Amino acid sequence: MKTLVYMGPKDVRLMSRPKPEIQNDEVLIKVRYCGICGSDMTMYSGKHSRIRPGTVMGHEFVGEVAETKASKKTDLEIGDHVVAEPTFNCHNCFYCKTGRYNLCDDLQFCGRDVNGGFAEFVKVQLDKVIKLSKSCDFKKMALTEPLAVAVSVVNKCKLKVGDTAVVLGGGPIGLLVAQVLHYSGASSVIVSEINEYRLQKAREMGFVVVNPNEEDLKSRVQNFNKVGADIVIDCVGHPSSIDIAFKLVRKGGLISIVALYHDKVPVDLLQIVYSEIDLKGTFIYTYNDFRTAKDLLEKKLIDVEPFITAVYSLEDAAKAFERIYKGAGGLKTLINVS
Repeated sequence: MKTLVYMGPKDVRLMSRPKPEIQNDEVLIKVRYCGICGSDMTMYSGKHSRIRPGTVMGHEFVGEVAETKASKKTDLEIGDHVVAEPTFNCHNCFYCKTGRYNLCDDLQFCGRDVNGGFAEFVKVQLDKVIKLSKSCDFKKMALTEPLAVAVSVVNKCKLKVGDTAVVLGGGPIGLLVAQVLHYSGASSVIVSEINEYRLQKAREMGFVVVNPNEEDLKSRVQNFNKVGADIVIDCVGHPSSIDIAFKLVRKGGLISIVALYHDKVPVDLLQIVYSEIDLKGTFIYTYNDFRTAKDLLEKKLIDVEPFITAVYSLEDAAKAFERIYKGAGGLKTLINVS
């Protein structure tokens, strides 16, 4: 089968590999589309320590059931349209047994620890597969995985109807988070971003946008809530963004961190104590988040059409990575595997 393989920093290659052999309680998916994620670009640039040369990349995939091996009855049939959580967990550790398998002691991620979705076929755990409607739009459903991240973030934010929320960063995750915040009842969603292309995309989606290099972000937030933001969500991951979050959040408010920080950053613990600020981390998702994301897309409650700015064939996927690396990637690039 055709695959896109990571061979080293800025070196991904189209290669032929044997079709994966599935074990018990696994599913083989024939991939239709797979999206390029920011974490894929971190690996591509050589800044991720876990990926090894020879790994098939990709985790934002959608496709059809090609084969199943189940130890108990399943409603999956060959040809079903599906998405799947791109993780393998042990099912035995404390976190798996208490429903927080995203924190599994031995969690493995498709496209990083095991071969992923930039391939004609990918194997996944049976209990991670979610059926789609036969009339689904494969391109849009390829964004189920990043939307599940956004759903997980907002679910952990204790959002109340009427809250003022600030999203730091207007990339794909930031704008998906903004959409979920709006859908969930936030009265004002303010997106902070310095890239003009992303600012324009956020405007087109109807959000309040602020370029903090050109205007005072705190003043804009106080126009909506004079005591500060109820919720601030960091989708940037730059050391300055956590400092900005603390300046924007009100006393008793919540800061959520979804961005992946690669360096340690100082945090003012005294402000957390004196102002009773909740500091919340969110790591990927679990099944309910994924199912909710799937439902939001199928019911057209979240619009991801503006996110899809480029589609490449698997044969041209290396060009797509190079283009994104040079800063010309738009919001979301999909690879058409089929």
